[in-house]
Amino acid sequence: MTLHFRIYHPVKSKGRNQTFSEKLSYWSLWIAISVAILAMMIDKLFLIHELYYLLWLAPLGLLGNVISMFVRIGEHENLNGYFEGNIIFKEDYMEINNQIYPYQSISNLNFLLCDYYGKPTNNYRYGPMYQNGILNYISFTVDGEERFFNFEVDSEFLLDKLYFSLIDVICLGKIKYKREYLDLISHGFR
Repeated sequence: MTLHFRIYHPVKSKGRNQTFSEKLSYWSLWIAISVAILAMMIDKLFLIHELYYLLWLAPLGLLGNVISMFVRIGEHENLNGYFEGNIIFKEDYMEINNQIYPYQSISNLNFLLCDYYGKPTNNYRYGPMYQNGILNYISFTVDGEERFFNFEVDSEFLLDKLYFSLIDVICLGKIKYKREYLDLISHGFR
């Protein structure tokens, strides 16, 4: 069992960092609505009824919104960070940035394995269609010092394989047993 992953360092949160399809969608809707309101205001306030040169922008804005729906089909979420270093899981130890951590010296193990590259997002109308696989983490304590690492998983197969190998590490006694480790194992495997 040798599993190799890239360590991810987040720089900023997802918040307002929008993808291309989100920007295209929001700005085109904003332009369509603004032009329509502006045309109505000019018509009502100044009694100018020949605003055809301005009204062609409203359907153009709606066209931008439709185009954004097609752009999002192959779009992944923004990374908002960078990759630096590697994490390697082996039979008896974990290697992180060329530093070896034997499983016997690890305590307070905690991990979350829920994301892989290409996993569909919950965005059904707007925004990116796929995730980057960077929401996974592992944390543990070695020599009284807590370590925390986010890492990228490339496929659902590797995600399952990593989960099973970490469960094997816990169940085979390679790591000091704690009752809290049972919470890391899903009910289907107990």
